[in-house]
Amino acid sequence: MRSLETLRPQLSALSSKDYRAYQSLRGSYSCDYSRDSTCDGFVLHLDHIPKDPYAPPGTGSYRATVRRADAALPDAYWATPLARTALCDYLARQFHAACVRICPGRRGTGSSGVITIAEPGQEILARSSMQVDEETLEARFFVGLPARGRRTDGATAQRMLFDEVPQIVASALFAQSIDLDDLQQHVQTAADATRLRDQLEERGLVAFVADGAILPRGSGVDQRPLNASRRSRSMHRSRCG
Repeated sequence: MRSLETLRPQLSALSSKDYRAYQSLRGSYSCDYSRDSTCDGFVLHLDHIPKDPYAPPGTGSYRATVRRADAALPDAYWATPLARTALCDYLARQFHAACVRICPGRRGTGSSGVITIAEPGQEILARSSMQVDEETLEARFFVGLPARGRRTDGATAQRMLFDEVPQIVASALFAQSIDLDDLQQHVQTAADATRLRDQLEERGLVAFVADGAILPRGSGVDQRPLNASRRSRSMHRSRCG
């Protein structure tokens, strides 16, 4: 397996070429960041790169795999299917938040400059964007390799693959960068909800609602509670006013 560093001269040589030239980057690359206390290394897989910068994010396939031992997350989160589901759900949320925080967003034409992962909703569910097995955890995400028109932008691509992606992986998939108390609460919430659901049928019930829950949503496309979305709109109006 090649080191990610081998891509630097290749990306420099790709600048201002037809966008399809990015196809030559496909492959798996080791990223050794053991010198950084927050990241012990991972493997970056560039599986499928769209041939057009205007292709939607879902058409690309990119993965980051981390060895379980390097991630150093507690073994308890691998112990049961429920714990693994809650762990993956939590890591997907961390990864998405890191993308928003670290990636500046679209830079160039189409999906250029975007690094993102499917944004989880409020439910704790099995996520295809995050997978774990006995030895590895894997994030499946999208990188919009940058373009000016339909020409490659090698300099920005280098920043994305050598700086932004490693920062996102380091801040989302390693125990050193995660609030383990928050992760424990997330997993415990999933366990509590499962225990409650398991009691519904024998009690003749169909659902449970937590005390103090606010059921109305902000809108058909806003999953936040109604009062939270109203506060957000009110704050936006006050800033604009």
